[in-house]
Amino acid sequence: MLKNWDLIKELTWSDFKLRYNNSILGFFWSFIKPLLMLTTLYIVFSLLINIKIENYPLFLLLGIIIWNFFYESTTISMNNMIAKRSLIKNVYLQRKVLVISSCLNALITLFLNLIIFFIIALVIGLKINLLGILILILMIILLFIMSLSVSYILGAYYLKYRDLIHIWEVLLQIGFFITPIAYNTSIIPREYLFVYMLNPIARVLTYSRNTLLYQLNPDIMGILFAIAFSLLLYIIGLIIFKERSKYFAEEI
Repeated sequence: MLKNWDLIKELTWSDFKLRYNNSILGFFWSFIKPLLMLTTLYIVFSLLINIKIENYPLFLLLGIIIWNFFYESTTISMNNMIAKRSLIKNVYLQRKVLVISSCLNALITLFLNLIIFFIIALVIGLKINLLGILILILMIILLFIMSLSVSYILGAYYLKYRDLIHIWEVLLQIGFFITPIAYNTSIIPREYLFVYMLNPIARVLTYSRNTLLYQLNPDIMGILFAIAFSLLLYIIGLIIFKERSKYFAEEI
């Protein structure tokens, strides 16, 4: 993969710039969109539904940032399987380069959004410790691995089953509400919490918030579970993608 790194960087940066091509505000939309979503959800859940959570604006913003990365990385990966069809026909190209560059494209947006998050945190006066930063970095790494793995699986079948992107969009809408983005896991009945936390994005969000926003000790066993799950999902996703890649050229 190292020999393809220059190509990955080129695809990542060119796709990122292309997303905001001919836009007046350009890449500033990377900052504006999560802030608009934050405002809307804050009004609904905090003012109308009256959810009481400490540091709720940051709680909500971090959830939006993490979810948006998962959403963007998977959907961009699927779209690039069609948009970059000329590269897929190149028998000398490792097709997974397209998926990796798509996820890195979304990762740039995530980092830009985190800049806004930490600026707001500093303005509010939130105390952030080193452990919270380290756990957040670990969670972002795991989130990237999960997103890349799911993107491998989706990309592997999208060329043959074009309806998959519509199905995935519906599943993402459902996933938004069954993931603790605008609420915390305290509202989940204890007897269902274990099943609920099988959602890997829920774990990433919960562990990131607990240590970063509330200075709570990390759940070591839960983090180990998330690491194991991420690695297993990556192996499965990569195997599926490699097995299916031999059919890509004829399915375009």
